[in-house]
Amino acid sequence: MALAASVGLATVLGVVLATRMDPPTSAEPVLAAVSSPDVDGELAALRAQSAYLESVLSTIPVQGRVQRVSTASTITALEDRVALIDAHLNRPEVQADQSGQAVLWRERIGLMSTLVTLRDSGDAPIWL
Repeated sequence: MALAASVGLATVLGVVLATRMDPPTSAEPVLAAVSSPDVDGELAALRAQSAYLESVLSTIPVQGRVQRVSTASTITALEDRVALIDAHLNRPEVQADQSGQAVLWRERIGLMSTLVTLRDSGDAPIWL
């Protein structure tokens, strides 16, 4: 009985998550947020913070470092999530929704900050 309930719950969650990731069909209206100076300024600040984290990340050497498998796996998962967010940020319906953009930019900044921390965690360099 518990197994059937678990399977049912997993199926429902899978459908809900898959539905949330699908773009709206042409019959669904895409609501555009009204642009305001506050939202524009917030988005500019979020983009600048993200760009700063990108530049910090680019200064951290990646090659020639020993990492634990768990750390490397976490870094890969975070990079994949950043790539997914970037893909969403480039979708026209997201570009029309400034509050949705802000949510994605904040999430991206959090992920990038974690990446900087993990990459700069002090794993031992390989001395050849």
